[in-house]
Amino acid sequence: MTQKYLFLGSMGQNRSPTVARVAEDIAKRKGLDIEMSYGGVDTGMDRVQLFEWVNQYDKIFVMEERMITERLNSVVINPRKVFCLYIEDNYSREDAQLVGILEDELKLFI
Repeated sequence: MTQKYLFLGSMGQNRSPTVARVAEDIAKRKGLDIEMSYGGVDTGMDRVQLFEWVNQYDKIFVMEERMITERLNSVVINPRKVFCLYIEDNYSREDAQLVGILEDELKLFI
């Protein structure tokens, strides 16, 4: 059965697509069947839209803790499926330093 993982940054433009790509690489190396998606929590979705979107995933990874406290706490049915990676918004897409951090961090979850 395919697992579904969602990676959320602020706008879904730099960190979250990088995390999804690195996670996909790790899953492939391990032979795991995981579908990766990414997006942003600050893209203007209302509570109902956000609820419907995030609750279709088995695991939800956010870049910063504020994303849980400010946006997801009120919409996620099971808070045990939400994980914070604690990655500040100071990386560009595919930043080499970010990729290195992710290679280490994501091995704990995938």
